Amino acid sequence: LFLCSAMWACKQDEDVPQNLERYHTDQFTSSAIGKSVGLNVYLPEGYYDNPDKVYPVLYFLHGYNGNGQDWFESTSLRDLSENYQDMILVAPTQGGQFYTNLIADETLRYEDMIVEDLVSYVETTYRAKKWAKSRGLVGFDAGGFAAVKIALKHPEKFKFAFSLTGDFELTHLEA
Repeated sequence: LFLCSAMWACKQDEDVPQNLERYHTDQFTSSAIGKSVGLNVYLPEGYYDNPDKVYPVLYFLHGYNGNGQDWFESTSLRDLSENYQDMILVAPTQGGQFYTNLIADETLRYEDMIVEDLVSYVETTYRAKKWAKSRGLVGFDAGGFAAVKIALKHPEKFKFAFSLTGDFELTHLEA
């Protein structure tokens, strides 16, 4: 697993609506948490001009009290994305319990929502590359913890992760 702060991957489906703007909201139904999940999606420039081109995807996980819009409204991510034009940026609005599957309640599997449902939805709705080296996770606060945790647990899905002030306790490190 490679941990870094760069950007990555998204889909291959001819049924993508051609009237969407580069930045828009979307939603999908997650079987892992049993409800609809909102998404904020930023498509690269020229996305609609070349229907054969596929893109890497970078998933942004919000902090404990945040939501997916925070990445696009409270940061300069939109401006920065102009420099990374060959990737799709996705920020889900749901992410409770540090994006962890709850043992006490099998209907609240937030990690599975990201790893299984979100990735699957993005790759069947947008023209995303479908391999781990084209997927990355970035997270802030609880999302930062989750980005690294999920990437380490699922290297077959994500090869890149970056944590911004993630909630970690590194007590067992040796020099």
